[in-house]
Amino acid sequence: MFLKAYVQSQLRLYLDKDGLIRCGGRINNAPLPENAKFPYLIPTKHRLTNLLINDIHIENLHSGIGSTVTYLRQKYWIPSAQQEVGCVIRKCVSCRKVTGVAYKAQDPPPLPKDKLSSEEPFTISGVDFSGALNIKGDDGVLRKVYICLFTCANTRAIHLEIVPDIAEKSFMLASRRFISRKSIPRFMISDKATTFVAAAEEIYETDCYSADLTTNHEIMNDQAKRRSRLIEQFLARWKHEYLTSLREFQRVSGNNNQSVKLGDVVKIYDDNYPRTTWKLGVIKELTYRNENLVRSATVRTSNSKLNRPIVKLYPLEICESDSITTQTQKYQRRAKTDAVEKIKVFKATFFNYIQVK
Repeated sequence: MFLKAYVQSQLRLYLDKDGLIRCGGRINNAPLPENAKFPYLIPTKHRLTNLLINDIHIENLHSGIGSTVTYLRQKYWIPSAQQEVGCVIRKCVSCRKVTGVAYKAQDPPPLPKDKLSSEEPFTISGVDFSGALNIKGDDGVLRKVYICLFTCANTRAIHLEIVPDIAEKSFMLASRRFISRKSIPRFMISDKATTFVAAAEEIYETDCYSADLTTNHEIMNDQAKRRSRLIEQFLARWKHEYLTSLREFQRVSGNNNQSVKLGDVVKIYDDNYPRTTWKLGVIKELTYRNENLVRSATVRTSNSKLNRPIVKLYPLEICESDSITTQTQKYQRRAKTDAVEKIKVFKATFFNYIQVK
């Protein structure tokens, strides 16, 4: 084991009667156990070191880096203990279940063509539910309601409808009210919730939009024609002011390192349950989008298959991106140490130059 000369002199190393290397120091007279005053010297980057750290980490109920180092120093001394303990704890599967991070998001893809076209408002719409909210009715009784949110992909305009539940019937009625006030969307975007899937099947099988809604749509078109000049002015401003501003996005850029792999064991994010009860799954299929980047993955759980974006999948194994981050941190620490040393040398040279002057 190689140690720098100043570290050896600082630790005051010696061999005990069993031929093991122990550390001395300045706490010989402290009211501490013998092993705490003269701990065994353990090498870094060694299998024995990892086993000792892992044993103490588990024995102390998966304590953090600081606590594990504290317990470790009651008997052993490891140079650069913080870094060694951190490397072992980052590989602990039980800790990653609670404190692990999700896969890094990829760089945002180019905006879709439908979102940049100069269509009438709500021609391309998105829909989702929000809630639940508690409101007080006319009778003074609290009731639970939800918000059905319609949004325009072009103008970012929104339309809100209050519904008593998220059943298919409530959604269909909210859609009728939305169409009566706005217009019939050419394209409606939603997730695969059971309510939306059932509504889509009903719309496909039956003529769910009655003639009165079509009449309302025609009336709105007539009104739009009478105000065509105003709309044209709005579209001109929309193209020159809003559309060009979409080149920038106020968000941290993603990470294009393909760290997601088939067979990875992950925890699946669920905002309705605490993290310790999230489902476990295995990645069985990767979904590639624009620029051949992974955006989502199909995960097999104990009783189903789910498709989730990678930012909602928390790996329980060490990823390549984790090792890259750790290596980057090491380089940053090394650069900081070198900079401090250069500053000290510069100060000494500068003061010597002043004294000579």
